[in-house]
Amino acid sequence: TIAGFISPALCDWLVQRARPQMARAETLNKSDGGQRLEDIRTGSAMNFNILRSDMLLLILRARMAAATGLTTSGMEPSAVLHYAPGQECRPHFDFLDPRLPAYGAEVANR
Repeated sequence: TIAGFISPALCDWLVQRARPQMARAETLNKSDGGQRLEDIRTGSAMNFNILRSDMLLLILRARMAAATGLTTSGMEPSAVLHYAPGQECRPHFDFLDPRLPAYGAEVANR
């Protein structure tokens, strides 16, 4: 945790940008590498893909990379998540199994 890493104003800005495009959060589909709905994740999400990103988000991602010593190319897309009371993200494993064809190329590239 890095206290004060992102200002409240920038947090609010990200939420406002995401709010109109929030939709039910999805998980990775192991069979084809795509997305799917699952009962383990019932909140909503908006992912900032390359078309939805802008300079402020790119600067924030660069700061995150510098703070962790990692590269931005290894990061997942930035996202805003929302969980209302009663919604949940149950425990699960988040990893890409390189033995599965849908993930082999992605693991090799990163």
